[in-house]
Amino acid sequence: MSTASNSQLLATTKRDFHELAQQLFLNTQEPIRPQNYRSGTFRQSKSHIILHEEEQHLADHIAVLAQAKEGAAGVSAAMIEECNDRDSPSLTIRIASNETPLPETVDGLRRCLDIVEEAARAETDEHKDVYKSNVLMQIIKLSKGRLRRRIGPPKNRGGKVRPLLSDRVKSLRCRLLVLEINVENTPLRSSLCVNLSELCQKIESFTLSSEESQLNHLSAIVLAAHKVSTTANNPSLEHQLQMKGIDLDLSHCRTVFQIDKISRYLDISNDLIDFSRKIRCNGLFCNIRLEVCTAPKAQYHNDQILHVHSEIQLISFYEQFPAGLPPRCIGSSKSACFLCDLFIKKHGLYRISHSHGRLYPKWTIPEGDWVNEELNLRFSEILKDMSLEMLRIKKNFVRRPGNESFFESELSEASKATINTTCQACDPPSNTTTSSTVVTGALNGLSTALESGLISGSDSAPSISSRSPHPSSLYECRPQDLPITILISPENPLDTIILSIGKVEYIFDIRDVEFGYLNIKPMKQIDILTGRERLQSKALAEGNHEVLRLIDARGSELDGELVLTGRYSDSKEVEFSVNDGGECEICVKIVWGVEEG
Repeated sequence: MSTASNSQLLATTKRDFHELAQQLFLNTQEPIRPQNYRSGTFRQSKSHIILHEEEQHLADHIAVLAQAKEGAAGVSAAMIEECNDRDSPSLTIRIASNETPLPETVDGLRRCLDIVEEAARAETDEHKDVYKSNVLMQIIKLSKGRLRRRIGPPKNRGGKVRPLLSDRVKSLRCRLLVLEINVENTPLRSSLCVNLSELCQKIESFTLSSEESQLNHLSAIVLAAHKVSTTANNPSLEHQLQMKGIDLDLSHCRTVFQIDKISRYLDISNDLIDFSRKIRCNGLFCNIRLEVCTAPKAQYHNDQILHVHSEIQLISFYEQFPAGLPPRCIGSSKSACFLCDLFIKKHGLYRISHSHGRLYPKWTIPEGDWVNEELNLRFSEILKDMSLEMLRIKKNFVRRPGNESFFESELSEASKATINTTCQACDPPSNTTTSSTVVTGALNGLSTALESGLISGSDSAPSISSRSPHPSSLYECRPQDLPITILISPENPLDTIILSIGKVEYIFDIRDVEFGYLNIKPMKQIDILTGRERLQSKALAEGNHEVLRLIDARGSELDGELVLTGRYSDSKEVEFSVNDGGECEICVKIVWGVEEG
């Protein structure tokens, strides 16, 4: 078969693959449950000096450092390549991001590695702690923006700012103190609460600090968070609470995750220096090269921009330029998506540590003149195998009573309405006992494919039945078509509905709602601000601070999972406004347990 034939074969296979991915996405956005591959068996190699599990651990660390900015564009991956030349052993660290890493990110990471090299070349361990301190400070400089976002509220984007981490830590501490009553091992809980108090103090000091002293304060916060995470020699705060059988609500769980993420920066600095000083691999760390992959040019399918994720960029690089001693692992700053996970499995040469199992239909593989005949055929076969797997999942996919999918059953609750929106990186969702709306992901992109209906605009709000021969519907909805109301009832159960409004695609997946409605109406910026002031004034008088939330659809607050609660614990409605960069403002209201009123 000629190169042209193989190229055409790959193009056809990709087109069919993308169509199938979109179809599966309309059935479920989470085809598989989150996976943890760290607990698996690692194959060892006599050719490698670094153990397989050590390579995975270090690659994940480097990937976290490579993501110096928030958002899907910054999600990064890393691979570590050994060169065991007897005279000059070395490491090559290769990184990739969904968008090519910025020069300042590469420079900051290079400075971290320079300190690691210096530590490796030291004759003794006398100054080991000094090197750890130095590399931690450099890591904090590199990751200062992400750390500041975790600790304090983001810049005001016109909406209500979220609580400081110090306030959330205080709330967590109070909750743990309440749980101390009638439980065993109270001293352990008490020591944890003491450490949480110290962390609060460090965070409060940071919020009052000058710009010049912020690095030192951030370093103190990382140390205090690590003290919390490792109380009683535990690997993480999450692990501590799980081992004690402590169940927390969603807001407290997210606080736990934030503390552990901040704590990890100290783990990274310690591990890098510790590995550099190990006799077994000391020589490798004396000479570290840092290489950066350039993100591929944009590809399109049905007028949608497709993205080559960082993990796939690295695999493609080593397909172009095979290494003498190839890496075995791909480190990721976030858990891999469903399609990256599936591609890596079908490819068969590499491992990852985690997958969140979510499907991004705009995922693709790279293309270009460098793709030779053999690689065209290989990628075609991989995509065909992936398509067969997606067909199997689609065929076996069932939706249980209450509009709850087989794969989503452990995430839903009777009192929770959930809206999922597409994103590249998300933390695993946790259950909550409050009435809430969970908004996950970055809202972006324009999707006009797979239209299954058109909403007609009118002066009065039209009511749209969600009943459809397909489990999901994509409605093209222009701003002038608003307002609209989507009714939910036993006769018209709401499955997943996708609305494309302006340049934003909204995916509404509302679970376990027998009666209710979804209302979307247009709002000008002045209307939003006026409404917010009115509602917040009323809320302050009632001691409530979570009434109206304004969300920037392209802002970084949607990089992960954002939780919006009702006014009261038994609320049966949530209302919020979305601003798409000033181009389109809408107000979304979800009501459950009652009919439209």
